[in-house]
Amino acid sequence: MWTPPGPGTVTITARITYAVTFWAEGYSEPDADYVWTSERTTFTTGELSAVNTRPVP
Repeated sequence: MWTPPGPGTVTITARITYAVTFWAEGYSEPDADYVWTSERTTFTTGELSAVNTRPVP
């Protein structure tokens, strides 16, 4: 994620969506997605210039 140069602030909230499938003894049934959301984090621009959202394996 790119952030503009300062002065100012940027607020980031991370969100991960998991596809859920119930499975038992060869039976499977899709369930509602599970969504995890982080708490908001605010940075002063200039303090943070980029975030790696896809780490290199």
